[in-house]
Amino acid sequence: MQKQQNRVRFLILGAGVLFLVIGIIMGVIANSEDPENTGRFMLPSVFVIMGLTDILIAIIWSVRAKKKAEKEKWLMENGTTVKAEVISIKEHKGAGEDQRSYYVIHCEWKDNITSETYMFKSKELWEDPAPALKSLKQINVIINPSKPGDYMMDTAFLQSTT
Repeated sequence: MQKQQNRVRFLILGAGVLFLVIGIIMGVIANSEDPENTGRFMLPSVFVIMGLTDILIAIIWSVRAKKKAEKEKWLMENGTTVKAEVISIKEHKGAGEDQRSYYVIHCEWKDNITSETYMFKSKELWEDPAPALKSLKQINVIINPSKPGDYMMDTAFLQSTT
């Protein structure tokens, strides 16, 4: 999944650069042919705006992915593992052409010190986790001890069953 997202990000960035270059070239050509006619800059401007928008989307997506990876790394190194009780598995029906559904595991954990209950959700899972969870009542969740709302559900056990 990560490799596919990287490819899509790269394609969006590439399209952005392509649109930007095409827009700039069209603008230079339009300017050299008739510098007084500003109406000829509309189409090049559209290409430049599309290119800049694509580049901006790719940059924002990459920054968010990097921050998520850093957060997960920090949790793996500094987090505390708690056992969260599995509450439900929700299937989210796919839309569009491929109609692919994904699943999300919902768990809860009660902090014995503060008596607060926290709800956790897994990342999107592309295979039904129900068969693997039949024998499990609890799942490991790695939390930030000072902020349990920052967490990462350990779903590595699912890879060993597929």
